[in-house]
Amino acid sequence: MKHSLQALVVRYPIDDDLEKRWFIRYPNPAGGLALKKYGNLNKIDKLPERLIEVDRLIAECNVELNNSTYLAPSLIIKALNDVIELRMSGRKKKTQYGYTSKLKVFTQWFRTESKSKLSRTTGIEFLTWLKDKKKLSNVSINGYRRHMKSFFEELVFAGNLDVNPFNCTKKLAESVSTKSWYRLEMQKKLKKQISTIDPQLWLACLTQFYCFIRPGDELMGLTIADIIDRDLDDWKFRISEVNAKTGKFRFVQIARPLRDILEPYIEGYADHLYIFGKGGNPSINKIGRNTLYNRHRIHLASLNLPKGYTFYSWKNTGAVMMYKNGMKMKYISLLMGHSSIEITDMYFKSLGIDDVMYDIKLTYPVI
Repeated sequence: MKHSLQALVVRYPIDDDLEKRWFIRYPNPAGGLALKKYGNLNKIDKLPERLIEVDRLIAECNVELNNSTYLAPSLIIKALNDVIELRMSGRKKKTQYGYTSKLKVFTQWFRTESKSKLSRTTGIEFLTWLKDKKKLSNVSINGYRRHMKSFFEELVFAGNLDVNPFNCTKKLAESVSTKSWYRLEMQKKLKKQISTIDPQLWLACLTQFYCFIRPGDELMGLTIADIIDRDLDDWKFRISEVNAKTGKFRFVQIARPLRDILEPYIEGYADHLYIFGKGGNPSINKIGRNTLYNRHRIHLASLNLPKGYTFYSWKNTGAVMMYKNGMKMKYISLLMGHSSIEITDMYFKSLGIDDVMYDIKLTYPVI
């Protein structure tokens, strides 16, 4: 670790007393106790010449540190923690947890399984351990690979490392899972049951369906004040960058069928209250992250719907229905807050909808 280790190369004594024994103290690149270099320091009796010898020995130490294959484990972990601390500034708690949890797993492995030495093959060894010992899926392992490669890249960029140990790793093949969406008959069954038994849950389903608002922080973080332009009869949701999954501020049009249910639901409540509050009504306390998921799961089970359908499927359903009703994919991409049309295309393919093939189906010639 160049900069971090070189900063710990120190001359002793720190004063210029020629009566004391001089040496250069520097970190052991392989870990363990610090090393010392004496050279000809104590054979030189004149201060200017001795200081020249100090500079020569310090340069020699730095060459050893630069050329070392292995680096002190404590300094590696400290530097990685520094990288993550900088990254976490302004990030959501879920993102912060993703960073810290992955580094925690790597740190535990690095100290116990890898003999606490960093080498060019460390990345391969760590990912192999995740697969063989932790039994993680390829998707999870690729997540670790992506994060750790990025963390170490910052150390390389800063000049703290010569080589990123994750550069020689390869992304593992991932099986593409098809997302679920509710067909018309399923929509009718769920509406009949949920809308009468649990109006708050049904409102949350429709908010996903019409507005593509994700059922996490985007949905749970909505307050009544986030419903704007009510006086202009042009209701919109305001999604803050703090709650948005993409980290981008956006407005979402509220469809009339959703507004007809939303308007009486919030009537008489103060603007600062969360729309999806505890107790089934707007409240100063927003509902728990998994509460709506769990309530929705009960309804799915009672209707004996096939496995694979979830609360999140309402967002997928709204996207598919809008597309099938003629909305261009580029407009759906804007509504969903995707950063590019390519991401929306991949999203639709995971739903079994292919833009090109669907357009071909609509334009088949008739003989």
